[in-house]
Order: sequence, then C-alpha cells, then structure tokens
Amino acid sequence: MQPPTSDPADDVGSFYDRNAGAFERVYGSVIQAYRTRDVTRLLDRQIASIGLRAGMRVLDAGCGVCGPAIHFARRVDLRVEALTISGVQAARAREAVAAAGLAERIRVHHADYQRLDTLFAPASFDAVYFLESFGHSRDQPALLRQVAQVLKPGGVLFVKDIFLRLSDDPARAEAMAREVRRINEAYRYRIPSLEATIAALRGLGFHLTRLGPVDIPLEDFENLTISNEFQELTGIARIHDWGSYVFPVEFFDLQCRKPWFGDEQDAHMSYVQRLVKAGRADELA
Repeated sequence: MQPPTSDPADDVGSFYDRNAGAFERVYGSVIQAYRTRDVTRLLDRQIASIGLRAGMRVLDAGCGVCGPAIHFARRVDLRVEALTISGVQAARAREAVAAAGLAERIRVHHADYQRLDTLFAPASFDAVYFLESFGHSRDQPALLRQVAQVLKPGGVLFVKDIFLRLSDDPARAEAMAREVRRINEAYRYRIPSLEATIAALRGLGFHLTRLGPVDIPLEDFENLTISNEFQELTGIARIHDWGSYVFPVEFFDLQCRKPWFGDEQDAHMSYVQRLVKAGRADELA
C-alpha cells in the first residue's frame, strides 16, 4: 500500500487515480457499496430520497464517474454540478456525460469539495448530495459550513454514507475501532460519527427531515458482496480472519433542509411555527 501524501485531498485524488480501473471493473459507474442488485432501483430511490425535481440545480459532491448524476439527469430535468478530486475520474466522467448527450446539463469539475466557497456563489443550489463520499472530507464540520453557504434557503442536503457503529461492550468497541482504523487508512476515509454530524448540522440551523437506515427492500439488497469482490481484486482492506471480524459501521440516509430564516427572525417561535407563519407548512409532510 502506498503511503499517504502530505495533503489529504491530494491523497484521496491519488487513491482514486490509481484504483479507478478496479472501481469501475467491480462497481461499474455507480461506486456505492450499499446497493440493490439492479442498481437502477437504488438510483430511482435516491431521486425520491433527495427530493429531486425538474428545474433544480444540484451539487454532486464526490461524483466519481458520474453514474448517479447521469441517471438523475435522464430521469429528471435538472442541472448538475459534479465534483471529483480525481483527475482520472473527472476525465472518465466527462466522456460518459458526453456519450449520454448530457453535456449541457451536467458539468464535471476536477476540484476539492472542501473548497466550495471558491467554486460557487452563495445560495447557488437547491440540493447538495453526498453518495458514500462524505467520509472523504478531512474536516467534516467545515465542509458542512460550506454546504450551508452554497445552498439556497430551504435547500436540501442529503448524505448516504457509513457511520461509526457504537457498542457499550469494551472488547467489541475495540474490535470495531481496529477495523475502522484499517478502513480509514486503506480508503483514505474518515468514517463520520452520526452523532457529531447531527450536532454540527443542528448548530448550523439545519432542520432534520429524515434519518434512518438506507431504505432498500431486503429482497433487492445486494448484501455488500460487491465490496468483498473489490477487496479480493485489489487487496485493499482485505479481511483475512472472518472469525475475529466485527462489522464496524452502519449505513444511514440523512436528509435535512437549510432553514428559510435566520435565528434572529421570530426567535421566540419554534422552527415549525415559523414555517407555518411563512406559509411553508408543506415542508413538514
């Protein structure tokens, strides 16, 4: 395994540059481990989970080779700004977008999503989504602050990712911590804490609208065998001793909405009361 570089973002980019072929060989154009056997079912569900609608301008943060962005744009008349830190993936994504005839509606950027404020104007997007890419952030609270800046008031943030699993059993907790360290090092990841992520979002005033396990019917679930295939092909984070292995993460979908109002507006009211007063009670559905 090659050692990390000094810049975490460059290190993530280099990791995907080196392994882009292996990822596409195993995952195809949708680099998500928690998925349906027919991946179009997963992507269609994500359209609904994110709340994508015609006319939206959305940010795909960590777009890979744009498999999801292409599917979304084919299904819904929206515009996508797609970011990847990998130059190899950016080139492959542009090829795929052009082949799909969607170059007018999907723009691919080879850029660091940790620098959104230098890439896009404030209040630029109706939705920002991370599909198993949020954990590549080297500073997740800072990233969420930037997301809040580029989202329009009322805009949606959607995160589908792995989060740290918890246990009050010391031996089990240490076994999980060992596996987390292996995953983080191997994949250039920082598996987020669900609790810390929610706290950061609430501190920014986001209104949590949905949180739960990834919504995939059991009969459609691919069962993570695709991750095992990738590990066998590449040797990255390969599990050699299943007898001592403890699954260290949980997959969650998290959807929240940037508030329409600042904290100073009707501060004596709850957020729900302010929504009703502003005639936006439909957001409570």
